[in-house]
Order: sequence, then structure tokens, then C-alpha cells
Amino acid sequence: MPGSVLIVNDDENVSTLVVDILTEAGFTVSELTNPSPDAIQTEVARTEPDVILLDGADKMEFGQSWADAAWLHEREPPIACIMFTSHRTDIVEGKLAHSERSR
Repeated sequence: MPGSVLIVNDDENVSTLVVDILTEAGFTVSELTNPSPDAIQTEVARTEPDVILLDGADKMEFGQSWADAAWLHEREPPIACIMFTSHRTDIVEGKLAHSERSR
């Protein structure tokens, strides 16, 4: 049985597309277009999702999205976090796996 997913992405077009796909697959989906730490913590407390799809929006550094992922991992209970992006340069970086961030 599909679980619950929280999508955190400030790009409403990307977020809407992912919501539609996951909803059609039977997941319960919440969407957050304000990726601030306070907003994420509030939404996590409200929905307690099984997994979070988190926009890895920080260009060429770890940044706030990585801090959010660490918080999700360290909280009780921890929540699985999948970082994703639609930025071409970040996708290339991930495929090459040359940077610490991409590994």
C-alpha cells in the first residue's frame, strides 16, 4: 500500500507535476512551496509523512536544503528524505559524482 509523501519545492510547476504523478499512483501527497525550515518543521509535525521529496536547490554547496535533510534524519522518528532537482547543472554534477555534494 502506498504511503504518504511531502513534496517541498518552491517551483510550483515541478511540484504540481510530482503531486499529480504520485497521487495517481495512490500516494497521499502534501505539498509545500515555502521551503523555509520553520515551514518544513510545521508541515512535518502536521502530516508526519513517510518520506519527503526535498528540492536540493542550493547551487554548488550544501546549504539549507542539506541542513533540512539532516534535521529530518536526526528527528524522532526520522523521516526518509530524497533530494531532487530539475536544475540541469546539478543533474550533470550528480551524474559525474566528482564533487563531495554529489557523492
